[in-house]
Amino acid sequence: MAFLLFPDIFAPTQLRGRNVYPDLGSVRLSAEQKEYFLDQVVPAVLATDAKSANEVYELYNINTSTARSWMQMKNRGKKLYDWKGRPPAVDDDGLREIKAAVDEADMACEPLSGLKLKALICDKAKETSMKRNKPYQEITAKTIKATISSCNLANRKSQSTTNARFTACSDPTMSYSMFLMLKAYANELPPGHLWNWDFTQFVINPGETDRRYVSKDRDESRPVTAITTETLDIVIKYMHLGSASGILAPMVLMVSISTMPVDAFVVKRVSSLSQMTYPGCYGYLVFCASRCGNDTVFDWFLNEVVIKTIQQTRDNSNLPVSNISKHNIVF
Repeated sequence: MAFLLFPDIFAPTQLRGRNVYPDLGSVRLSAEQKEYFLDQVVPAVLATDAKSANEVYELYNINTSTARSWMQMKNRGKKLYDWKGRPPAVDDDGLREIKAAVDEADMACEPLSGLKLKALICDKAKETSMKRNKPYQEITAKTIKATISSCNLANRKSQSTTNARFTACSDPTMSYSMFLMLKAYANELPPGHLWNWDFTQFVINPGETDRRYVSKDRDESRPVTAITTETLDIVIKYMHLGSASGILAPMVLMVSISTMPVDAFVVKRVSSLSQMTYPGCYGYLVFCASRCGNDTVFDWFLNEVVIKTIQQTRDNSNLPVSNISKHNIVF
């Protein structure tokens, strides 16, 4: 019956008429949990399933010498610490400051690399040693790993963006302008004639993938982004055109080839290069010198993709299409 009062971490389970105890060999017990284990768990298990304290430790897969050291420290009136009998290299204040620094760097699109995070942990360990009036000793890689775990941090792949793009995406003016435009010109249009034209890009870096540290609690669907001043090796821009009723224009992927003439471009129609899977679907690969395109690229895009898609949509709705041109696009 005493087992019913155990916290979940210590409570055994019944299997074929016998108690099966949880494996605590890799669990970091807090000081309070250690004291509870010595004062409450050990006596209760001794009364049922064990003849000695060492057998109790073995049932929970706790190192016997470690558990004996806890008992010796307790008998001497010494404080039990959370980390293997020794205080952590970084105290609670330092851990909170590390977490805050990681979150702040992530929000600024400058997530911390492994080297920067290590330097930060070492600085907080030095500050902790000064608070305890003890000389600082260089912390080990194992201690740094344990500190990262205590801060609940994850090492994830990051994507790169330029400072100009980060600044543009951080400015709400674009969203406000689009809202006003839609309110003024498209408030009464049916969904099939409300179109969204948007460009997004994918960066492919043939070199080593950059990894940065962020909080484990961070939304995994939001990419880890780092600002860079380096030239991006390969950029594929996705030129998207879709309506509010779910109609999509052919997929257009623009690849930047820096060695091409600035005013040139090459278009290849590719079967099945599409977001859709109907028979005969296709998309376009566009090659030019810059991911920003040029006049000839956009002249082709307006005539071959935008205008033809809108013409087809209006024709399906029995609306006139003769007045549509690249200079006068009627939605």
